[in-house]
Amino acid sequence: MPANKEFLYHYLDDYQDELKSLAEAIANYFDINKILQEDRKTIEELFFLFPSVESLYVVNDSCKMLTKIIFNPSLGIQNKVKLDNYYSITFKTTCENLKILNDIYVEKCVYMNPITKSYVVPVIVPFISNDGKKLFFILKIDLIRYIKHKDGEKKGFIDYFSAIGYGAIGIFFLVIAVYLLTLAASAFYTSLHIHSRADKETVIFEVIILLTLSLALLDLSKQIIEHEIIYAKDPTKRISIRKITARFLSSILIAISIELLLMVFKASILKSYNFLNVLFMATSVFLVLIGLSIFIYLGKKSEEFGKKGG
Repeated sequence: MPANKEFLYHYLDDYQDELKSLAEAIANYFDINKILQEDRKTIEELFFLFPSVESLYVVNDSCKMLTKIIFNPSLGIQNKVKLDNYYSITFKTTCENLKILNDIYVEKCVYMNPITKSYVVPVIVPFISNDGKKLFFILKIDLIRYIKHKDGEKKGFIDYFSAIGYGAIGIFFLVIAVYLLTLAASAFYTSLHIHSRADKETVIFEVIILLTLSLALLDLSKQIIEHEIIYAKDPTKRISIRKITARFLSSILIAISIELLLMVFKASILKSYNFLNVLFMATSVFLVLIGLSIFIYLGKKSEEFGKKGG
């Protein structure tokens, strides 16, 4: 059963080389022939040293299983009958890849274990058995567990310093957003006491601009705090930085578009108004719109490229 696509294409590509290195480290450290013999001590040590390994087994070049599927005991899986369909799907995909393999291969698919609800990536390790036959050692890596374990190892002074820095930036944007909201409220209150229709409409435009900018900054502050602090180590809840950037740029585009409308409005009333300012603002709106469109287009192309396994 394929995993959530956003998770798959934003994290599998990032960690593919690392998963290959993990499998290579396991193959170099352990005697796979002992795993073929289902040596209990070797298997227990492997699961202890590499807790992100969900399960493992060995097959030949005809995809015939030479060992049973051995699960990580820390998962506490009791009812293995439910895994039949899950493993029949992953096993079929793995078998299709065996014919062309001479090196460690990380499959470009993520599957969800129906019991543990974990996202699993199959990794195939070719090896030569003691009797000279080419066999394949299959590792199922729990991707979430691996990322959390990997990020946990890296946690240190730099991480805390980074969290403090991002927290300060998020709070700074929050303060500015609140300040802009205060200015908007003040301007709106002022408009209630203005009798000139032109002046009142000008102030209302300014209130809308202030509200748009404050909401954009509030959203940016929220995303920074969530993305870089609260969910920094939880890959299932983090949002793509590309989406954060697109949303913020969209808010800025709306704000400057409103400013352009305000300038057009002023130009239609004031005969002495400098139309070059309107032209420059219209050019700015156009350039931001083009830039945002290209940014979103390239982002979608990148996701499509990842889905094709490119």
